Amino acid sequence: EAAALLIAVAVAFPLYWMVLSAFKPAGEIQSTDPRPWTLAPSLDSFRRVFEQQDFGRYFLNSLLVAGT
Repeated sequence: EAAALLIAVAVAFPLYWMVLSAFKPAGEIQSTDPRPWTLAPSLDSFRRVFEQQDFGRYFLNSLLVAGT
């Protein structure tokens, strides 16, 4: 059981960190003192992706390819 728990944590932690980083402000992501939580969650990163890139088009292309 301990080995299974260790493997589960090893698999889940990077996913947790990725999702957490998506909601962190840019200053927290670039901080030299990483924390496993955020004090000020923000959707600003998602807004910037859609404003700076043609992300909607890329996402639609991916859906079309995956659906065929």
